Amino acid sequence: MTRIPAANARQRFAEVVNQAAYGGKRFAVTKNGKIAVGIVPAADLKLLEQLEDLEDIREAEKIRARIKSGKEKLIPAAEVKRELARTDRKNAIRRKTRS
Repeated sequence: MTRIPAANARQRFAEVVNQAAYGGKRFAVTKNGKIAVGIVPAADLKLLEQLEDLEDIREAEKIRARIKSGKEKLIPAAEVKRELARTDRKNAIRRKTRS
């Protein structure tokens, strides 16, 4: 991966993007010597998104297993909404009494 200061990347933006898109080159854009962002080929980005999706699936499977084993329970959305509304009302009353 090639490190490039942000000011330099800005000046050479089209070139950097083309090198990433067509040359498969990866860039770490730095600000004050620290990596701020990356410019990578679309294939790399797609792979990263697939990895994130797999991580989400694994986490969902863990939650399903906990629910199935009884270690966790599902709470209906309507119940969550009622509880949030009740909490919002309590907080609104507290704010009024402090004013």
